[in-house]
Amino acid sequence: MEKNVQVAVRVRPMNEKEKALQRAGVVSAQPKTHQITVKKKTYTFDRVFGQYATQKDVFKGVVQSAVDEALSGFNCTVFAYGQTGTGKTHTIQGSLTPNDENSGIIPRAVNYIFEKLQATKSEYSVRVSFLQLYNEECKDLLGENKKDKPLRLMEDVKRGGVYCQNLEEVTTLTASHVFELLQAGAKNRISAETLLNDQSSRSHCIFTIRIHSKESNIAGEDILRSGTLNLVDLAGSECIGRSGARNVRAREAGNINQSLLTLGRVITALVDKHPHVPYRDSKLTRLLQESLGGKAMTTIIATVGPCGDNFEETQSTLDYAHRAKSIKNKPEANQRMTKHVLIKEYGQEIDALRCQLIAARNKDGIYLPPAQFAEMQERIAGLGSQLSELEEELERKSQHIMELEETLEMAKQEGQETAEKLRQTEQQLSERTMELRAKETELVEAENVLRQTQAQLQTSKDNEAHLLEEAKIATKLYQDRLDDIRLLESKLDRKESIMANNQNATNEFVENAGSQCAQFEDALQTFQQKQESEYVQIKDRLNTASSQFNKDLSVVATEVDEMRNVIQNSLDAIMAAMESHRTNISTQEKSMSQTIDTKSQTWLTQIEAIQPLVEEQASQIQNTLKDVDSSVNQLCSDVQNQLNHSMKSMETFAAAHWDQIQTIKETLKHALDDHFTISAKENAQVIHALNSTRSDIQKQLQSMQQLMQAQLDTCVASLTQSVATQITSLESQNQESTSRLNNVSSSISGLLDTTSAKTKSQVSAFADEVEITRTHMDVFSQASHTSRAHIVETLKQNAEVVNSWQETTKLAMANGIDDVKHQLANDGQKNMLVIDETKRITSGYMDDVKNRQIKYTALLERATNAIDEACKTTVPQVHAVGEASKEQIEKSVAKIQTQVKALAELQDNLQVDSPTGSTPPRHKARSSFPLFQVNDSSRGNNKRKHTDKENVATPSRLQPPKKYTKVVDAVDT
Repeated sequence: MEKNVQVAVRVRPMNEKEKALQRAGVVSAQPKTHQITVKKKTYTFDRVFGQYATQKDVFKGVVQSAVDEALSGFNCTVFAYGQTGTGKTHTIQGSLTPNDENSGIIPRAVNYIFEKLQATKSEYSVRVSFLQLYNEECKDLLGENKKDKPLRLMEDVKRGGVYCQNLEEVTTLTASHVFELLQAGAKNRISAETLLNDQSSRSHCIFTIRIHSKESNIAGEDILRSGTLNLVDLAGSECIGRSGARNVRAREAGNINQSLLTLGRVITALVDKHPHVPYRDSKLTRLLQESLGGKAMTTIIATVGPCGDNFEETQSTLDYAHRAKSIKNKPEANQRMTKHVLIKEYGQEIDALRCQLIAARNKDGIYLPPAQFAEMQERIAGLGSQLSELEEELERKSQHIMELEETLEMAKQEGQETAEKLRQTEQQLSERTMELRAKETELVEAENVLRQTQAQLQTSKDNEAHLLEEAKIATKLYQDRLDDIRLLESKLDRKESIMANNQNATNEFVENAGSQCAQFEDALQTFQQKQESEYVQIKDRLNTASSQFNKDLSVVATEVDEMRNVIQNSLDAIMAAMESHRTNISTQEKSMSQTIDTKSQTWLTQIEAIQPLVEEQASQIQNTLKDVDSSVNQLCSDVQNQLNHSMKSMETFAAAHWDQIQTIKETLKHALDDHFTISAKENAQVIHALNSTRSDIQKQLQSMQQLMQAQLDTCVASLTQSVATQITSLESQNQESTSRLNNVSSSISGLLDTTSAKTKSQVSAFADEVEITRTHMDVFSQASHTSRAHIVETLKQNAEVVNSWQETTKLAMANGIDDVKHQLANDGQKNMLVIDETKRITSGYMDDVKNRQIKYTALLERATNAIDEACKTTVPQVHAVGEASKEQIEKSVAKIQTQVKALAELQDNLQVDSPTGSTPPRHKARSSFPLFQVNDSSRGNNKRKHTDKENVATPSRLQPPKKYTKVVDAVDT
């Protein structure tokens, strides 16, 4: 059966020099995944040991299995490979002191082998050898090399493999003897100091342990089992330039590198399955021939450094180890032989050698080549030594046999003596047989009873000890629960005082809030009545002024219409007079046609010219009066609308303010009533709970004192649960009370804020309306003055036009009279009469127009003055109303803010039960308090008949009475 070579990698920790130089690590080991990473390249091996792996970890993880195989009769090899200074010698050899944590593989393997052999209590023998390979020369580290017996490598023709001739093998019986041999061999080993290692090994070393042990086959024959364990410490590969080797050291380094190079070629040939493997190119590879591709079990431990200074050597070592994983060996157990067969085989071999020796002496045998003859002589010498050993062993066995024969003879004599005794005892035996059979049944029953009694006694002792321990725990828990009860009572007293203080603060706030709300309600009603009276006075005054102004305007309009009619009548009269005058002088027309036609045409032109002017002036006056009338009506309507809107706004504001105050009052009243009701209920509940708790505590304390050991858990659990429930109830009630007060406070504050904001907006709107009304009154006053000035100016212009027309007419008539004076001599008296009559009529009409103009000018001035007087009286009164409203609103806001402060003070005065940290935590009864359960000793006799019901603990005498069982179940649920 083929088996791959097992390869493990061990990473050396940083030394002091590397730490001082702060070298960076490039090797990362993952022991769990059996991987090792160098920069970006990852390798997988059978085992990986990091920088902090111990010697014990390496031995148990890699070597212990190989040692077990060697004890089972296999040939096993473990060797370490790596660059110089990476810890090969430390791993293989380490400290040679027994039971030292730095002991390497060799000391630990020796201890392990002897422990295993001694544990079997069978015959065994252990032989060890220590070989050094230095500059391709073999040296025995356990003995002095004699010139006549040089060490040479020889082929074992019979068993196969290679062995070192004349290498001393020391038989040892104890591990301490092996340690002495190891220390002596380590002193003989060649080592030197280099730049890379203070104690660099300059040679390869092979420590071999041969184990012979005896075992018995099925037939009862003794069989000899042999196994070999080779522990190899290879010298480290090194760069001569970096190690600083000179002269002898350089030659040593060259030989070491050459042998390791040959080892690498052998591994490559085995991996690539070459037909020829160069084992004979180096003594090292010859010694390891069976370990590499042979019949042995091989384990390689590759050691590497952690720093980047040795990156190339580290990568080369890992590549070498990774290739070695692919080597396949064919492990076979060494042949087991009996002693007789082994002795017979050795005897035949000795006889054959003797015959050959005699034939050689007599020169009648077959001659051999000198090398073969020398080899045969060496083999004969070796077999002779083995024969001497076997003969000595045979002699010891013969003496042992003789001793056994003497012992057998003595035993025969004792047997004869005992035969007589046997005959005598047979009779007694026959007599006692019946009694023994009778007693046998009783003995079996007694033994069963005894076993049951012993089991019950032991169970009783265990239960007694267990109950004593639980009683101590219960006593301590009882004292702790008493302390918790005292702390809970103090907490309940503190909550009562806090609730009493909160009740007093709430009562005081309710009284103050009720009185202030009543005062605020009276002041608001008084203010509302005063505002209503002021608005009624302003409305009446403005209505009176508006009606008077409308009457004056109607009188003025009537006068203007009459004046227009008078002017029209005067024009009609003048036209009639002129027509009459034209008829009277028709007879004179022929003679004076040119003059009269010219003058008449002139007068008609002037009359026609003044008529549209008079009509235009009358129309302008009428339009002006209409504009004044519409302005006055619009002003009155606007003032009336503004006053109505202000009245409605003030009424709405007062109603909303009153509703909000009533809402606040009702909310506060309901909240306080609810708070009083709930507080009273809570106080009653608290008092009832405290009384109930005190009575329960007294009763339960009495019960606890009486049933200390039986019901301690139940009483304390119920106490804790009851008090915890009451505390939770009190805390929730207190939180609910605080939450309700906070809700009331927030709602009142919100209503007060809303009321204050609405009040300010109403004041601002009312002030804007007053300002708008004042602006309208100012505009109307200005418009009235402008209209009055415009009418006066128009009348003045009309008077000037009439006067100008009168003068022009007089002048024209005078000129006409002068022109026709001579022509109308005969009719002059008539014409003068007509002219005088026309002048009289015109003067009368003009005087009437002037009187009417003065009259309606006075009327306009009186109406304007009345409006001005009404505006002067009304605007200050409106301002006074606005100021009073603003002052009343500010007082209301101040009172509301006072209530808000009082509510904030109430909230500050309300005490909150802050956590003090002294309240005991809740305890789970089943998990913290002992259950006083005992084991039933009768259940241990028949374990195979146990059921689920039988596994339940049997109640002891300390279980609680039935009346407390329900309480315990309630607490558990």
